[in-house]
Amino acid sequence: MFAYTFNEEHKLLIWKQAVQIDIDFMNQWMAELEQLEAQRPPFNRFTDLSQVPGIKLNQADLQQIADRRKNYDGPPVRSVFYAPQPLGFGIGRMYQKLTAGDIISVEVFMNLQSCAHWLDVPQDILAVEPT
Repeated sequence: MFAYTFNEEHKLLIWKQAVQIDIDFMNQWMAELEQLEAQRPPFNRFTDLSQVPGIKLNQADLQQIADRRKNYDGPPVRSVFYAPQPLGFGIGRMYQKLTAGDIISVEVFMNLQSCAHWLDVPQDILAVEPT
């Protein structure tokens, strides 16, 4: 159901999927992510929104997601959104503002080079297709 892969060397979860994002999808993804966090050593996150055909989340939905992520009790990690289209970038920035100061540090960029630099990983690993 979810298209992601792990880069073990860089402790990075890479999510890339062409799916409509709404609150139901996000609740299912959050449950999956929480299970992964409980089972694996701490990891950073890369979310590629370039293939997402639509996002149907409002401010209340984003607040609900941000509040749920505040329950993360691991060490500090980074979560970056690659959002080359304006809608994804705007949603990502709203989420970033709602999570400001949290243990999961969020950033949003419109280009892969900035994402890779912020995560301190080689850019080519961000282009890998999930299995």
